[in-house]
Amino acid sequence: MLPALLYSDLFVLFVGINPDLDSSASGHFYEGRSNHFWHCLNATDLVSYRVSPKDDSKLPRDFGLGFTNICRRPTRTAKELHDNEIVEGLEVLKLKIERYQPAFVCFLGIDMYKKYIKKRTITPRLQKEKCRWGAREHDVIRFFVMPSTSARVVAFQRDDKVKLFQELSKEVELFRVATYLLTS
Repeated sequence: MLPALLYSDLFVLFVGINPDLDSSASGHFYEGRSNHFWHCLNATDLVSYRVSPKDDSKLPRDFGLGFTNICRRPTRTAKELHDNEIVEGLEVLKLKIERYQPAFVCFLGIDMYKKYIKKRTITPRLQKEKCRWGAREHDVIRFFVMPSTSARVVAFQRDDKVKLFQELSKEVELFRVATYLLTS
């Protein structure tokens, strides 16, 4: 099993569908050779040094980036998951989001966000839906959706995914600046 890396005050909680077999065996997120996650993350300002799967446990502390999956069971492909696993996993995810209250929840899987929010169509980007958790204006959780970083997702090439990661990075920076201005 691949344990979640969750802490309070995260800037981004990355939500994967489920671990692949490589990640499950190594104990590190997005370990698969053909997964684009680490390449995409390194192309942003979300991290200030080059990171790899072996660094995943440092990212919550160093950069405010956490990790979890909707389903815990490792598979070769997400298509091997059962509907009941996904439904149960989405319910558990809601509890994690409520407990840890990250500034952004980034779904790495468009179909999973559709199931989470119960919508039929989604455009990968920052979503209009927000989850308010406090009285202050900036006490909201924002949702960002992008395709799975698996290379098996051919509708979005690696460069498309990099652009979405960079867009997320810009949104996080805007949030940091706004939060600083509101609390200064």
